[in-house]
Amino acid sequence: MGHMDAINRGHQELLDEISSLKQHIQELELYKAEHQHMDDSLREIEAKYRFIMGNTADIIRILDLNQRCVYLSPSVFRIRGFTVEEASERTIDQDLTPESLQQVLSAFEEEMTLEATGTADPDRTRTLELETFRKDGSLIWMEANFSFIRDTQGKLTGILVISRDISERKKAERALRKSEQALRTILDNTYDAIFIHDLEGRILEGNQRMLDLYEITKEQAIRSTIIDDFSCEGSSLAEQKERWDRVMKGETVTFEWKAKRPNDGSLFDVDIALNRIDLGSRPVVLANVRDITRRKATETALRESEEKFRAVVENSRDTIMRFDRRHRLLYVNPNVKERTGISPENFIGKTLEEAGAPEELCSMMEQAAEQAFLSGEIGRTEFQLPDGTWLDSMLIPERDASGKVKAVISSSHDITAHKQNEALWRVLFQAAPLAIGVIDEDRILTRVNDHCVQTFGYRPEEMVGRRTDFLYFSGDEYRGWRGPLFIIVLRDKGGEDEAEGRGEHLGPAEPVVSQRQGRVRRIHGHCPGYHDTQSP
Repeated sequence: MGHMDAINRGHQELLDEISSLKQHIQELELYKAEHQHMDDSLREIEAKYRFIMGNTADIIRILDLNQRCVYLSPSVFRIRGFTVEEASERTIDQDLTPESLQQVLSAFEEEMTLEATGTADPDRTRTLELETFRKDGSLIWMEANFSFIRDTQGKLTGILVISRDISERKKAERALRKSEQALRTILDNTYDAIFIHDLEGRILEGNQRMLDLYEITKEQAIRSTIIDDFSCEGSSLAEQKERWDRVMKGETVTFEWKAKRPNDGSLFDVDIALNRIDLGSRPVVLANVRDITRRKATETALRESEEKFRAVVENSRDTIMRFDRRHRLLYVNPNVKERTGISPENFIGKTLEEAGAPEELCSMMEQAAEQAFLSGEIGRTEFQLPDGTWLDSMLIPERDASGKVKAVISSSHDITAHKQNEALWRVLFQAAPLAIGVIDEDRILTRVNDHCVQTFGYRPEEMVGRRTDFLYFSGDEYRGWRGPLFIIVLRDKGGEDEAEGRGEHLGPAEPVVSQRQGRVRRIHGHCPGYHDTQSP
């Protein structure tokens, strides 16, 4: 009985053990199935990872802490021309230019020093732009992003480097810099000062001309504002609200402004053009400033000159008029009323005929003005008004910038007294019992009266056109008679062999003048102050 119980207990224990073994086997099979699933998932993930690594545009490299290559993505061949095996065997100093190599070594040293502090961000990255060799020896620019690989305890185990070809970007950056330099050169050599300020008036940027004009440095400029530093005392944007509102709406606004140099406080006049522009996403104001100090000085001088000229013209005893191309009067001075009896304001915008001027005056002036317009040359004419007044008019063409005659200015002078003297002179020239000769500045006789025949024995036609030296007894006497001579008046004195000579600019000597028959006549000379302006 006891033996059977022992057998039964052993059998039950065996059954229990078998049951436990079966359960364990089932657990093992379940674990195996799960593990197989994990292996399949890992293989699938690994396949996807390798696909991504093999087709990425970047070069992915894993280095150990001695900077030896542990892994390299196949994209290295497409970008640099090396196979994975070739690139993996190359050292860092073979891949980089000396400048880029030094940059990497310095960065690695800095990062390791930082790592030793124990306070560095474990997930930090470092980005460098490096010149890298291709297999054909050419250089390309790569942007390399460095980060550390750590184990589960955070200990450094390697370096992950992800590099991207940025050659086109660098090329674009060089082109942009070149363009910016060209633009800067142009801006710095423009005649205008150009600067940019924000909407509160703070200077953001300016060209060299701006620095020269305001006599400041660039550092001073960017600490300045247009109102506080560049404008005269009392200026404010609030006072210029209407202009400022127009600028803010996008309108180009130009105006004159009294500018100030910050360092010495000196003021000067400028022309300003303001434009609102967007610099990136930021609204700013572009200002073009031109120094107009010389222009203002010229305008002031011109204004003063015009005022003086107007004073002279307004008070002139001559009649001065200005005609347009249709002979309408643009200006007349007050003297016109004395000549015509018509107020100056009644002439403006009208022709002489429309203003009611005398018919003779209208006809003569219209013809003379038209001739000046057509010929473009200064003209001169004399005419007599119905009241007997004689006028000597000079007509001067006035040209525009292209050289075309745009107006004619006439100045008419009263020569009535001269005409009367001229008439009297004609009578006296022949009627006076005097030998009278008209001589030009070269001592050439231009006219003589009939009395010269009795005095010298020469007919007028034998004297005119000859130098006066033939009348002198000797060359010394002729040279001693200082000139120029214009008029000689010779008169017999009671039958004596003497005569009196008159001439302009004559010296005190008494020249000896010979007669045609060889007789010597003594001439006394003095200056009567007479100048013949027109031969009678």
